[in-house]
Amino acid sequence: MQYPSSAFIGKKLILKIKKGLFYQMMVPLNQAEINYYNYIIKSGILIILTILMWTLVAWRIWKLRKQDKVNKKMRKLVCSAAKDYLIVP
Repeated sequence: MQYPSSAFIGKKLILKIKKGLFYQMMVPLNQAEINYYNYIIKSGILIILTILMWTLVAWRIWKLRKQDKVNKKMRKLVCSAAKDYLIVP
């Protein structure tokens, strides 16, 4: 029996690709997979995960910049203290 290599969800065409070491072939999506993908798309999980990831990235960038500012202040403080003790002939 020949299976189609794609499944239609409404007007969208979904392809599932099975990968191996030496071959690549198309396999059909079963109804459970189609329902699962529909649930994921409609539930907004992708949107929530995207917002969460961007929030984490922004927080990490803010933290690194804050740490860099502290490091710059510390370098200036150390350099000014070193100049006080530096003896130039």
